[in-house]
Amino acid sequence: MRPSENKSFFPDILNRASGAIIISIAAVTILFTLIEIGLFAASKLKPTLHLVSAVIKALIWLIYFIIIIIGSAASGTGSALAIILSLAAT
Repeated sequence: MRPSENKSFFPDILNRASGAIIISIAAVTILFTLIEIGLFAASKLKPTLHLVSAVIKALIWLIYFIIIIIGSAASGTGSALAIILSLAAT
């Protein structure tokens, strides 16, 4: 189907883009975790490196959460249920 025939072409692109963003965030989180596992197995994991990794992972997901809240508020559905559903939908 060509984009001119599909009325929901742009929302489809946005859904794919948001899915790609979430997958890339999850991949970065998994990469950090695998690095931690490797360093721990080699007994080279320092507490500061573990703390920095945990803070980076938490900040990444916190930024994502804030973006979801802003998007929910901008669409006019700022209720807690709408935020939970938008988190579950992405």
